[in-house]
Amino acid sequence: MNLLITFTQANSFPFPFGFGNSGAEEFLKSNGENIRRPENSRSEDKPILSKATITVIGENGKNRFNEFKEYQNGWYGGKGKKISKSSVFTFEQFIKSLPELKRANPSIFLSLEGNLSLGWEDKNGLSIEVEFYPDKMEYFIESLDEESEVKLSNLFELTEKIRKLLK
Repeated sequence: MNLLITFTQANSFPFPFGFGNSGAEEFLKSNGENIRRPENSRSEDKPILSKATITVIGENGKNRFNEFKEYQNGWYGGKGKKISKSSVFTFEQFIKSLPELKRANPSIFLSLEGNLSLGWEDKNGLSIEVEFYPDKMEYFIESLDEESEVKLSNLFELTEKIRKLLK
């Protein structure tokens, strides 16, 4: 099944978050679905999270995300970049694939590169961290002593590994 989503106005399409009008778009292959992701958006557009994602990260996570959206290039002593809309897209895809993550009470962070990341403890009380890039996820799973990356097109590979470690 191919799913093609085009981005028009932020409030006029069925996808769970909005980027406003977009310019060049590229296709990503994820779980057998073709998904269009915006590469360029109007600078005044800010990403929003889906209700499903807010359910997983909780009210505190939502508030932190809203704070991160306000950061401009140069935050953290001139080193930080503003939030990457493409990172938000990858983040949303991950959450969509792993809604039971809510049980782990994950914490959301913003990297100096402008990428969202999540951290939480697995069923053994050991750390799991995932950073969301435009086309991949880098992760650390303490209980497996594993640090690696996975392309967005292989999202299922990572979510299945993590699913086995959730509380």
